[in-house]
Amino acid sequence: MITTNSTNGIIKRLTRFNLTEKEARCYLYLLRAGPKQPAELKKPLKLYREGVHRVLTGLMDKGMISRIINGTSKYSAVDLPAALDTQLIAFQHEFEQLEKNTHVLHTHLSGHHSITADDGLTYKLPNSIHDHDAFITSLTRFNLTEKEAHCYLYLLTHGPQRPTALMHALKTYREDIYRRCTSLIDKGMLCKSTADSSLYVATELEDALERQLAAHEEELYALKAVKRELEDLVAIQPPLKAGDVYTFKILKTLREVIAVTAQLVRSAEADLVFIAPPRMLNLFSMTGVLDEYAKIISQGVHVRGITDISQRNQGTAREHAEVGMHLRHVDQYRGITGIIVDGKQSISVIHADLNMSISPDANVTVLWSDSPEQATYLMNTFELIWDRAMDAEERIHELSGQKRPPATAIASVY
Repeated sequence: MITTNSTNGIIKRLTRFNLTEKEARCYLYLLRAGPKQPAELKKPLKLYREGVHRVLTGLMDKGMISRIINGTSKYSAVDLPAALDTQLIAFQHEFEQLEKNTHVLHTHLSGHHSITADDGLTYKLPNSIHDHDAFITSLTRFNLTEKEAHCYLYLLTHGPQRPTALMHALKTYREDIYRRCTSLIDKGMLCKSTADSSLYVATELEDALERQLAAHEEELYALKAVKRELEDLVAIQPPLKAGDVYTFKILKTLREVIAVTAQLVRSAEADLVFIAPPRMLNLFSMTGVLDEYAKIISQGVHVRGITDISQRNQGTAREHAEVGMHLRHVDQYRGITGIIVDGKQSISVIHADLNMSISPDANVTVLWSDSPEQATYLMNTFELIWDRAMDAEERIHELSGQKRPPATAIASVY
């Protein structure tokens, strides 16, 4: 089974290869589910038609998917190693182009001269720049915006400047200057004067470009490692079965929750667990859900539950135990509320006012899903709490001041 963590890990790694998150999700889905028509992608990707076509176009342009023209217009994922190799080749090409641009930028420089700036330090500046427009264009190929390139060029040719001087020279506002300079510092193109932190200083062109090339080369090596990780992760994940598309639905009233809960309980075939505060346990008894529990238990379904058993609700807890449910107690439990059936379907409460009146129209927010990933998350939480919870029969006898009954007396609880 694919876990949420492993899927998210694959998505995160794919975005390193110049894919958006939506593109990465679409590619992974096609890789696992096989060729699909655009209409078949709307539901699993949670996108409208236009969004699906936009994502498919992006993946086509990047060589991650191909189109099957046989009357069905289906799209198919390119084999993962081949798809990633395409991205790595493109990245390698970018690196080679940057090396060429480094040479081009140097050809625009004409000698150097030295100046002493306001901080008392001496800086080396180019005498002139041939063809400013071409210089700016070449700079933007080093992951700089055009505005950042203009800012860097001004500092390179005029020496260290304060934000106010830059604001007037570049005809912009102060916040924009701070934004440009902060970004350029992050990219190793600028720094602040060691003698006066209010002065921005351009890194010498040769050093700045070398840093950019080194960062790009380092990223290339990192991507090769990420490719190996992706191949390992995808290799251990089974393909999707036909129709293996999961649904999430929000329930907004107690009336909906009760109806869906009863249906969910009736659908159980082997295993059902629930975890709920006392008020929800009372709701089960009042609405007939407990009767549904009794029916499935008589059919051999194993049912376990966790709640807070107190003096006020020990009678309700005993009712649940008497139908054959294995119930445990956690003191003052007010955490996650959920039901998981056969490790497939689940409902979980996102929000509910525990002090609300028990009215069918009371507002709640409950998530229903048939996603095994969601069920696995809830099940893991349940098991952690279950391991440290107290047996219900022991808790009930504790409340009544009696000793725990012998094992033969509580066997009927299981």
